[in-house]
Amino acid sequence: MCGTNENGYPVFKNPSLAFITMQKDYKKALNRINRKFHIGKISQYNFSKYYYYSWGTSSILNDSDVSKVHEILNIYSNSFKLGTNEVNWYNLPS
Repeated sequence: MCGTNENGYPVFKNPSLAFITMQKDYKKALNRINRKFHIGKISQYNFSKYYYYSWGTSSILNDSDVSKVHEILNIYSNSFKLGTNEVNWYNLPS
């Protein structure tokens, strides 16, 4: 479920659940990114590498799910206050 933060950017109500769901639903795309760029298995600590390498590489990897991974990680990163791992709870629907 999504809401918006104080800047109007989309955020996940439960970022941990969203991350786990992405890992399951986009396992093949995540593996393709890792094989191409050798960045290790995705985690909540290195997801920014996947965010970076998934941007614009869906055509190189011939996989539209790679761009979906990028979109999900963008929302995931918006879900935290800048510079912290504190969830950004602004304007989330109940």
